[in-house]
Amino acid sequence: MIKVNCGAIPENLIDSELFGHEKGAFTGAHVRQLGRFEVASGATIFLDEIGELPLTQQSKLLRVLESGQYRRVGGKKTCKADVRIICASNRHLWEAVQAGTFREDLYYRIACLNIRLPSLRERLNDVPTLARNLIEGINRSMRCSYHLHEGSYDQLMRYQYPGNVRELRNILFIAATHSRNREIDAELIKHVVNNLPHCNEADEVVANENSHAGAAAPVEARTATLVDTSSSLKDLEAEHIKQLLEHFNGNRKKVAEKLGVSERTIYRKLKKLELA
Repeated sequence: MIKVNCGAIPENLIDSELFGHEKGAFTGAHVRQLGRFEVASGATIFLDEIGELPLTQQSKLLRVLESGQYRRVGGKKTCKADVRIICASNRHLWEAVQAGTFREDLYYRIACLNIRLPSLRERLNDVPTLARNLIEGINRSMRCSYHLHEGSYDQLMRYQYPGNVRELRNILFIAATHSRNREIDAELIKHVVNNLPHCNEADEVVANENSHAGAAAPVEARTATLVDTSSSLKDLEAEHIKQLLEHFNGNRKKVAEKLGVSERTIYRKLKKLELA
């Protein structure tokens, strides 16, 4: 299986990464390079975070999926793709189609067999099993032998994990680095969770809202009053993003985290919605 993180490739290099390039195709192309589709020939290519692909690149991917043909950058020969394709996204792609950030024809082309992976907060009973497995990996990487107390599992299951399994691993890693005797108990887990940066920010927001009479309602509550039958989806999206920008004092990174998208996607949305 050849894995491709579509959200981590710079937009100007996506063609070269997926389809390869010929020698001399552009500055720095000193040798021919095979693309991921060519390397995965006869096997499987996994397109992770496919929802982060720019619209211009989505059309090129669609052509490959429909015809099975592509050309290397700077090449004249038509190559034939013989691969099984698996796609994944942390966003609801149909909502992205409705928002105009994902092609509808590409959506129907890849939405053959859908498998929804529930978030960790929907399966908290899995936390103890995952935690035991993750702590073993941390022990190997740190060449230590950290041990989770039974009470620590109950404490871990009280958290909602907006960052899913990656956040569970981070919490365990932080707890391990703070453990003085290589024991991780419930109190240490509680201390780590209570001191996570986003938990502190959330507490600060709640405190500010409770301490100022007449303060503005939370963003979610204000947004709910905006919905009316005369507004288009584009207008609603623009207004929602504007309010998030105001709420986070123009911090686009925090807006992206709130919406569950990449910062690059926010920049594209701002330009498209004429908010930039």
